[in-house]
Amino acid sequence: MGLFNKIKNAKNFITGGGAEVQVSVPQASLHQPFAVNVAAQVKDGEMKINKVYLKVRAVEKVTVHKVQTENGKRDVHETV
Repeated sequence: MGLFNKIKNAKNFITGGGAEVQVSVPQASLHQPFAVNVAAQVKDGEMKINKVYLKVRAVEKVTVHKVQTENGKRDVHETV
């Protein structure tokens, strides 16, 4: 392995750009635990992997229909 390959692998290791990652959630539920499937494949060269960190972020969207306001009824939307 040449010097440039070692530098490229080090950059991929540090930045996390060395793998293609796919995440899928077959059936998510608010009322019980659910499975999250994570598949990762190294792009270039060989890389020893000891740990994988997964940062999870959720976005909740709510719509309440026909809310009475001063100007009449309307739908209210909120994203948290």
